[in-house]
Amino acid sequence: MKKILLLHMLVFVSATLPISSVASDEVETLKCTIIADAITGNTLYETGECARRVSPCSSFKLPYEIRRRYAKSWRQSPATT
Repeated sequence: MKKILLLHMLVFVSATLPISSVASDEVETLKCTIIADAITGNTLYETGECARRVSPCSSFKLPYEIRRRYAKSWRQSPATT
């Protein structure tokens, strides 16, 4: 129950934060193009800054990712529901 409450609080706080407090003054565009073979997974074409890691562009995706990663530990046994 505490974990579900924590998730709801995280969603509420991330939705109510002012955009100016989390956005940088400079807008930087990251350009990366990758074309890969769907069967082998081999990269056929790659250009731009593809090795650089970035956060998701949409904060709406964060709760889904948190839920996906921790869903197994949040499941309750049938006896407790």
